[in-house]
Amino acid sequence: YVLRNIIDYILELRVDYQVTQNFEEKVKNQYLLALVTVTKKISETTHIKHYKTLQSQFTLRKESLLKKRITFFYNETNRKKYKLLIIIPAIFLVIALPSIVFQPYTAYKPSKNDQTYGINDLIQHTYIIQTKDGKYYLFDKDSNKKIATIKDIKKEPYNKIKVKKE
Repeated sequence: YVLRNIIDYILELRVDYQVTQNFEEKVKNQYLLALVTVTKKISETTHIKHYKTLQSQFTLRKESLLKKRITFFYNETNRKKYKLLIIIPAIFLVIALPSIVFQPYTAYKPSKNDQTYGINDLIQHTYIIQTKDGKYYLFDKDSNKKIATIKDIKKEPYNKIKVKKE
């Protein structure tokens, strides 16, 4: 939103500058007078003193865009010339930066406490207990804690794990 307002502001000033670049001082004044007249007509017809599209959000002040455009003409020594070569990369950066995600890399080796096993780890570090009522439970060999309930013992990798009867 703010970027759009900044671009609108810069484009307004650039268009004004290009339109009046070869004008004489008298014609420039007539152009500015026409801008003021149009703004006044819009304000009268909408019954709003400060019409929303005539204000700039470039600075955080509610300063009239028309006032800035007129000041831009008369402060020729303070005028900044925005070069296309600088504006385009700046706009590209503002648009491109949110699409780049930086993720820190950490070498992480899961511990046994994580209870995350590969197939080989599962075979080496676990066993299955078959209860009298036909249920199967996966246990950790080191801590003898129940890890999970197994519904189908015939599926891999459970069919490779040692089964103990209760």
